[in-house]
Order: sequence, then structure tokens, then C-alpha cells
Amino acid sequence: MDREQIAREIEERFGVAARPAQLDLVERTLAGASSLGIMPTGSGKSLTFQAAALLLPGTVLVVSPLVSLMRDQVEKLRTVLRVARLDSTLDAGEAREGLRALGRGELDLVYVAPERLANERFRSALGRTRVTALAIDEAHCISAWGHDFRPDYLRLPLLWDDLGRPPILALTATAPPTVEADIRASLEIPDDGVVNTGARRPNLALRVEVVEDRERRLRELVCADGRAPTIVYALRQADTERLAQMLDEAGVAAAAYHAGLTPEERASVQDRFLVDDLSCVVATIAFGMGVDKPNVRRVFHAHAPRSLEGYVQEFGRAGRDGASAEGVLLYQEADLAALANFVDAKIPTDEQVRAALNAAFGCRESDGDGYTVLAFSSQAIGNEHDMEGTAIRTLFARLELRGVVRAMTPAYDTYQLPASHDPVGVARTLGEPEGAVWRALVAAGKRGPTWLTLSLSETAPKAGVSHAEAVQTLRRVEEEGLAELRAAGVLHRYRVLRRPDRATDTPALLESVREAVVAEHRRLDAVREYVLETTCRQSHALAYLGDPDTRACGVCDLCRGVPPLARGSLRRWDWEGGFDQAVIRSMAAAGADAVGIARALCQVSTHRSRRYRRHPAWGLLERAPFIEVLRLVERELGSTGR
Repeated sequence: MDREQIAREIEERFGVAARPAQLDLVERTLAGASSLGIMPTGSGKSLTFQAAALLLPGTVLVVSPLVSLMRDQVEKLRTVLRVARLDSTLDAGEAREGLRALGRGELDLVYVAPERLANERFRSALGRTRVTALAIDEAHCISAWGHDFRPDYLRLPLLWDDLGRPPILALTATAPPTVEADIRASLEIPDDGVVNTGARRPNLALRVEVVEDRERRLRELVCADGRAPTIVYALRQADTERLAQMLDEAGVAAAAYHAGLTPEERASVQDRFLVDDLSCVVATIAFGMGVDKPNVRRVFHAHAPRSLEGYVQEFGRAGRDGASAEGVLLYQEADLAALANFVDAKIPTDEQVRAALNAAFGCRESDGDGYTVLAFSSQAIGNEHDMEGTAIRTLFARLELRGVVRAMTPAYDTYQLPASHDPVGVARTLGEPEGAVWRALVAAGKRGPTWLTLSLSETAPKAGVSHAEAVQTLRRVEEEGLAELRAAGVLHRYRVLRRPDRATDTPALLESVREAVVAEHRRLDAVREYVLETTCRQSHALAYLGDPDTRACGVCDLCRGVPPLARGSLRRWDWEGGFDQAVIRSMAAAGADAVGIARALCQVSTHRSRRYRRHPAWGLLERAPFIEVLRLVERELGSTGR
């Protein structure tokens, strides 16, 4: 099929005229070649894999972390393609039907969330269909140098191998050179496979303001045109709630959006914004991914962003209709210390990493096929060894790439079912041998007045059945609706393929931790350099992203003659001068844990800091450097003999 035919098919079926970059990517995919498309927000990345699904035989598989985007696109595409999505928001019946359709080859396009890649039933269904292209949305998530790294994305090269290496269509809005190189190396995308349209936005005026009273200034900016569609980005969930209330009281139709809201609440805010019932959404970075609202006029950042590439994506949600728009960053130097604390307060030592890995490899069971299976709670092991659960999962994703383990379907450790259920009837329906397993589990469970609790780590050994037998039986009970089950306590499961080599595997994992820390600090340094730019803000951002077109934009604050900031004018917060060290002794009454107290003062929530959550000093030094706060706490606790 030639380029003109492709363009004609796209216009006839989707009702839009394809752009040259979109046609380049579709052409390459149809020809069996892998590509990386770097295209700014709103440039139509999704159309490339949707068109491929229309024009290719078999199924196009799309991996995307954006659940709301998947939901919206599936609904819009039903009249054009045979399409489905598989993610955690589906109920058991919907997921089962989606897997059946996939396994029967009845889908042109299927969206899947990255955590589904470890699910054996999904992989089994995938193995029964012909996948003719693999699309990877938000492809920067695969890179350790990317601003939104996700452990599950590390499995993509393994998935690609399992699928027989069909053409890959990797897509992202931003990719600095290091991230682009990482994506290409991981997915084996050739030199000629990169289609980069650049991120230049001639209609978008960028500005940085160093402010003393950011809330007062934000109110002035938003209220200057209170009805203009506006997004305000803030650092924490509590910030979004506070700022939205402030703007609402000032007469602006504003609402908060963050991950702490229910899915229904988030959907309501998003829908109201799309139809202009709300003029302003105050959000964490969770908002905006896949939101199709071209007429956003303003994007204000109430705090410094976590990365420059993330900032480009976020301010890029303004002015997608081509009309004039603005992006304003309200900056305080101490913002970067607060962002760095999310990293510096959680860096594990080599000893912690080794201990966590040893603990995980101690959670062994047999799968009946001669392999050893590890089943553990990454959160529990992380808490025990003072590491993030995500960090544990990242280590195991890297072990998977090294051929040490292979991820299996996660399980749950705890199940509850109504105490009034009919165990005999369920067992009879199950038949043998699963009926016998069910009877043994129910007999060994902990019975309460309303619920029977089955904690598999305790109940399965007591019942004399393996963990695998217990999980298989419970899964069947749930799938067939034989009893109401409530599951909790995720256990990540991995099949051990070979013994880890302490001389090669462990050093590689430790180095990956160090690289991640370096990458985080480089991203924060890049934000500061953007603030200190002297000639043109947009050209600075484009150069950072590796775009050769770095002409002055003509519309940013610097191009319009605003004097650049002098490097010496950005002064750090003198936090020690007014800090009462008696606060530390007060906090130590709840436990003299120097690391936990320092994290609590810096508002970094971990297993060790949560005991201080109700103390009035929680977050008191949020924007002070964690390392300095920790040293002060250690000195103070030492001076009191604790």
C-alpha cells in the first residue's frame, strides 16, 4: 500500500487528514520496520498505531500506562475497529471476555496496562493470536534516565521476543538524547527509525517569575482572566486542594485533581473541564495525560517541575489549537531542595539492597514443574529493609532482563469471604481435586462473625496444600463467581531461571541504583538551568531535547526584553536560622530514629517517618536539604544521649 492509499484510508475511516510524520510512522510499521516517534502533546501519536491496526492483519498490541486515555480511545474507536482494553479497572467478567477475544484473534487493537505483562493468562491469550505490531505509548518510561520510569516497562524487550519480534512503534512526547538512546538500545530501533517532529510551539509564550508569595501571585494570574481554560500544576495533593479552594473563593470555577481522589471524582473533574463547566483544574502531574482539550489558554506551575522534559509536556497542553497561550513557572530556589528530598531521603545503601534481595529470594515455593518460585510482598520487604516497594520491583525487573527470573502473575496473600457462604456447595461445584483444597483452606481459615479470612502464607501450610494449589483454587472460585472474595496484600511472583551470580548480577544492580540517583539530580539541575537561561526559554528547552531548531521564539519573557535572572540572585532558604532544635527532642519521644525524624521534617513519607505524621513539625523543613537536616538531627540526638 503506497503513501497516498494510506492517507486516503485514514481520512475515510478516521475523518482526519494524516500529517507527514504520522504517515512516515505508519508506512514504516506496515513495511515491518521499527520506529521511535517523538511528537509533542496533541500531535496525534495515537493515530499512528490506530491506523496500523486498521491496515495490518492480525492484532496491534498497545502498551500504555494511561488508563483514562485507554478508556476514552476504546469508546471512540468501537465503530472503526474491533478494540478492547485490559487494565486494573475492569471487573473479572470484562477482563475474561477481553482475554477470550484476544485469544480468538477477534481484535484489531488491544490496549494493555504495563502491569498486565506479567500475567500468565494474558500471555497465554497473546500466544494464541497473531500480533503484527507492538506499539509502546509513553516510551520514555522504559529508560532509567526518563522522567517517568516504570519497572514494568523493562519487560518490553522480553515481551517483544515472545511475540516473535514484530515491528515496534515507540511513541513519546519528549526524549532528551540520553533517553532517546536508551529507548533505541532497549528496543533495537535503527538509526533511520527516529521520526522527531520537534517541540517548537510558536504560539506559546513562556515565562519564569521568582516569587516571594506564590499563592498571592498565582491568584493574580488566574483571576486576570478567570474564565480562560487553565491548568495549574502543584507539587503535592494537599497543595492542589488548598490552591483550588483559594481560587474558588476568589470567584474562579476551580477544582483539584490528584491520585488520592476516587476514579469517579477524577473523571468528573476531567469531564467538567472538557465541557467548560470548570475553568481551572489544580492538579498534580497525574492530570493531563491524554486529555483532549485544545483550547487550554494557560498552564501555570505553582512549584518547580521534577524535570525539564516533564515541564515541556505539561506546558505543552496549552494552546494546542494554535491560538496564543502562555506557560508560567512560579519559581523559588528552595523548590529544588524539596524535589531532591524525594530522592536523597530514600537512597538505599548497598547493604540494604543486598539484604532486600536475600529476603526476597528466601520466600520460596515449588511450582510443581521443578522450578523454584518466589512469592513476596515488595512493600513488606521494602519496609523491613527501608526501601521503596517500587525499588524492589525495579531490581527484579532488571534481574529478569539478565535471565535470572521470569515474572509470573501476581497473587494475593489475604482473601476474605462471607462466613455464611456454603463451603460444601462450592466444593461440590469445583469437583476434585480443587474441592478438597477448598475444604482444607476454609477449615484452616480464621473465622470472624461476618468474614472468614484466609491468609495464604499461614493458611496454606496449615491446610497442607501448596501456595500454587491454593491460588489456583481461589482464582477459579473468583472467576466462576462461586463465592464473594475480597483480596488484599499483593504478592509479586517470579520463577527462578538460574542462580544469581554475586560477582556479576549484584554489582550490576547496585550500579543501576547509583545511575538512577544521578539521573534524578541531572533532571533537577536542568530545571535550574532553564530558570537561569539568558536568551530564549523555548530555544533552551528545544536544545535540551536535542532539537537542532533552536531559533529564538520571539514571544517568551527573555525575547521580549525581560532581564534574565542573575545566578547569584537565587538564594537558598536559611532554614537553620529560625529552627528550634527542641522540636527534634520532642519528636524523639515517639522514637529516636534520626532518619525517620529527618524524613518527617522534610515531609518524605516512608515506613520509618510515618510514626511522626501527627506531630506538628511534620513537613516543617519540607524545602530544606535532607542531608543537612539529617546531620542536624543526628547531632541533636547524640547531644541528648539518645
